[in-house]
Amino acid sequence: MSYSLTQFAAAFALGSALFAAPAFAGDGHNHSHDHDHNHSKEASRQMEAHVHGVSTLKVAQDGNKFAFELESPADDIVGFERQPKTDAEKAAVQKAVAMMGKPTDLFTPPAAAACKAMDVDAELHVHGDHAGFEVKWVYQCGNASAMTSMTTSFFKQFPKAEEIDVEAVLASGAVAVELTANSPTVTFSQ
Repeated sequence: MSYSLTQFAAAFALGSALFAAPAFAGDGHNHSHDHDHNHSKEASRQMEAHVHGVSTLKVAQDGNKFAFELESPADDIVGFERQPKTDAEKAAVQKAVAMMGKPTDLFTPPAAAACKAMDVDAELHVHGDHAGFEVKWVYQCGNASAMTSMTTSFFKQFPKAEEIDVEAVLASGAVAVELTANSPTVTFSQ
């Protein structure tokens, strides 16, 4: 597979951004939040631009570490796009944050890769009339060369989700693929 200069530049920027992220350089602790955050103009623009049913997953590799960033519209996860108001809505957000805070339950690497999730941060972000979940984590893998694919149960856990657009920058090259309930596995090796 060949990539244009634009695609390569975008992949390089993605990898650089993910490895500079606090989740990649974190302290090894898991953090889950379900509160409103102030957003930069860029984060606000991205949240306003999301499409219901479509999540994005960015992946970048550095040796035995794989950094992940998942963004999902709140409507796909909890059924509403605003700050939770009722006790039931608050409970739904807490449950979703707890589920997303366990990435190995949602995104399963091959057992042979011997990956362990670390630096997990799951949050609900609310900006105006848009809300979304953002989850960042790192897989530290004992055998990075065995990280050739990953299967997700995301669509079983969150039935309103229709697809996940995956962009990955790995030692084996760049990968861009769309995951769906009927096609829940991304192949990283080329």
